[in-house]
Amino acid sequence: DGGSCPLMDCAGTCSNSVGNTYGANSGNGTAEYREYFLNVDGDAFGGEFQGWHCSMDVSSGSTVANPTVLSTWTTTPGDIDDSCNCPSNSDVYNASTNPIPCHDDCGLCSYDNSGNALSTRNDFRLCTDNSSSDNCNDDSSNPGSDGVWSDCTGQCMGSRAYMEHFTDGDGDGIGGSTSQKYHCRTDAKVASATSSGWVTNTGDLDDTCACSTNASANDCKDECGICIGASNYGNFKTSCANGSCPLMDCAGACSNTG
Repeated sequence: DGGSCPLMDCAGTCSNSVGNTYGANSGNGTAEYREYFLNVDGDAFGGEFQGWHCSMDVSSGSTVANPTVLSTWTTTPGDIDDSCNCPSNSDVYNASTNPIPCHDDCGLCSYDNSGNALSTRNDFRLCTDNSSSDNCNDDSSNPGSDGVWSDCTGQCMGSRAYMEHFTDGDGDGIGGSTSQKYHCRTDAKVASATSSGWVTNTGDLDDTCACSTNASANDCKDECGICIGASNYGNFKTSCANGSCPLMDCAGACSNTG
């Protein structure tokens, strides 16, 4: 029945306080008449309703589990996605209780079939500013096999890049070797990086000499090693024969002070 008998459970076992004088099984009467739900993903939360069933086999007298109750059923309803094995069953982020919601920034399951968080999930929270490594592992530069990504602001298929920044000491637009770590390229960060003299490329052969070519360390220097940028004016032997160069004599020798 509906489990409405106060001294008998759904498997026909009476409470010990009654006994079995009249033919019923005696015991603790622990079998319960419950609602069951299909748990496809194995996360303990059920989806599709499977009906009411007694937890124990009636013929056994509350000693054997009901064989009609499948192992893929659960008594806990309300699975928000029965194809996503998510232990919290929630998409509401909470730093302490639910740091990895069931679904990522693009609505995909954040967990594998065993309920372990995917390292490749589209989660902008992985993209932390001032990180020494590129921990934003599924952005537009690395979309993974599914071809889907979220940018470092949490926008699915967004365009905000998570990039390493470098000091541009000479202001030529090419960074030196000094890393300022990884940052999300929001409008505020772009403005801050620009004012701080940071760029997102590196490889400047001489970050004390502004030089747009950067083909060699001496591209924008004269023959005395003085940076002249894109100018053709400097200490060159061919143009200093008349003694007009301040740091090179007419024989092409540079001043020690240069």
